Amino acid sequence: MFSSVKKERQSGIELLKIIAIFLIVVSHVSQSLFVDGMSTIGVNDYYIDLSLPTLSLLRFLLSLSRYGGTLGNTLFIGCTCWFLWGQKKWKFKKLIQMYLNTYIISMIFLLITSLAFGYSNLDKTMVFHSFLPVFFKNNWYITFYLMFCLIYPLINLILEKIGRIPHLVIAIALFTYSFIFAFSFDQIGSDKLVTWIAIYLVISYFRVYRPNLLENKKLSILMLISSFVVGIGLVVMHNIIGYYKPESNYDVLRFNLNHNPFTFIFAFSAINIFSKFKLSNKFINYISSLTLFVYLTHENVFFRQYFRLWIWEKIYVAFGFSQIFVWMVLYSIVLFVASVLVSFVYDKTINKLLSFIIEKISSKFSKKNA
Repeated sequence: MFSSVKKERQSGIELLKIIAIFLIVVSHVSQSLFVDGMSTIGVNDYYIDLSLPTLSLLRFLLSLSRYGGTLGNTLFIGCTCWFLWGQKKWKFKKLIQMYLNTYIISMIFLLITSLAFGYSNLDKTMVFHSFLPVFFKNNWYITFYLMFCLIYPLINLILEKIGRIPHLVIAIALFTYSFIFAFSFDQIGSDKLVTWIAIYLVISYFRVYRPNLLENKKLSILMLISSFVVGIGLVVMHNIIGYYKPESNYDVLRFNLNHNPFTFIFAFSAINIFSKFKLSNKFINYISSLTLFVYLTHENVFFRQYFRLWIWEKIYVAFGFSQIFVWMVLYSIVLFVASVLVSFVYDKTINKLLSFIIEKISSKFSKKNA
């Protein structure tokens, strides 16, 4: 039954991946306002604690922008799961290439940051971690993406063998643990890989066994709107209660979690809606193929801790923060476009060369084993 569903890549899902990475960029830009004495550039005057309750609409919108990362991550994971389900072969060349790209980009930014800020001024722990970026989870998404790519063919083989009921039971169990218990009780905690597997099991279950529900566009729109309203409502409630009752210690970012069930429902509904778009566009598909590079560049540990803070400091000194929300939007757009352009150049140069080398080595090994 796993082989009975179409597997072509739809541009609708690819477009959603682009939207997801933009939301992640927005979240990371606002995150750079939230450094609390940890600034690697020695300037903390512009620090803004986005977790604090506020009655300022613009300040609240800044806090909400941090949720763009959670939504973007969930959308990204969901889109990845949508494409990977049912595949039973390990793509070792792709994994090796992604690992090497992560290392190369890490080294490039180490060199650039050393030249810009002086090697002696760099955090030496960051320098050490930059030589093993996947192991030290400098970009947690990439680390867990590679981990998941190692196990999803095995998961697909198991799911095909066990059938519908066990699939449903396991999906419910993992979803309940990650999105209900871990979300409701902070002390339980949630493992990112377990959360990713839970998302994968839910999406694959509906694609294989309940495709009729996925065809219900009205239901998807209703779920999208309902999850958005409830999710935003919880944040607003925490903000108001936290402002008028400081002793409650209510945090505006309390629900900014990758295992937020309302974020998942919103993402699941959005993926289902976008998958129905009758859209085939090579440009969209290509930009979507760059999104992991966009993530690796704009969220590189050195760019995150040095350049992003430096840019905010320059904006603060030159213009102040009276129009901070406008600056956040402009900063996000410029950074997103710049990251796409850098990723394009990288893809056409270093990544292309790396792909060529890997293919040559792979073909040699294939000939020896023939």
